[in-house]
Amino acid sequence: MKTLFKISIFYLFFLQSALSNEKIAYLDIDFILSNSNKGMSIIKLLEKTNQDNITKLQEKEKILKKMESDIDKKKNILSEDEINDQILDLKNKIVAFRKEKQKIVSDFNNLKKKEITVLMNLINPIIKDYLKEKSISIVLDKKNILIGQKSYDITNDILEVVNTKLK
Repeated sequence: MKTLFKISIFYLFFLQSALSNEKIAYLDIDFILSNSNKGMSIIKLLEKTNQDNITKLQEKEKILKKMESDIDKKKNILSEDEINDQILDLKNKIVAFRKEKQKIVSDFNNLKKKEITVLMNLINPIIKDYLKEKSISIVLDKKNILIGQKSYDITNDILEVVNTKLK
């Protein structure tokens, strides 16, 4: 009798099915950010800015390396004081170069965050309207989903809507 009672309690509390009328979907927001027309234009802008920054830094680095090699060539010709002055000048320029490099990286990261935030602020109302139209209650990010039915994936639908509304 006790066993039957324990089994029935177990079924009542632990094996009940969860029934809900809530519609759930998931979407890959990274895919939308990188494949929407607006997102691709932002990516191109960021890539161009990054490439310009890299080129600028490489040119300055070449100049510093040339200065270093010139100092090495002049070591036997110039006096020790002149060499020390040039080495000190080179070290100061290297420190300034590193600070400039850090500033460029920081500025680029800030630009990237700003552009992504602007794009997300444009996309969020579109997603909200889509959810309201399709009566979807909850949307989860695809990277947090282990396994899900393809029918719950609304990424391509949202991408089409974003591309049509953000021209």
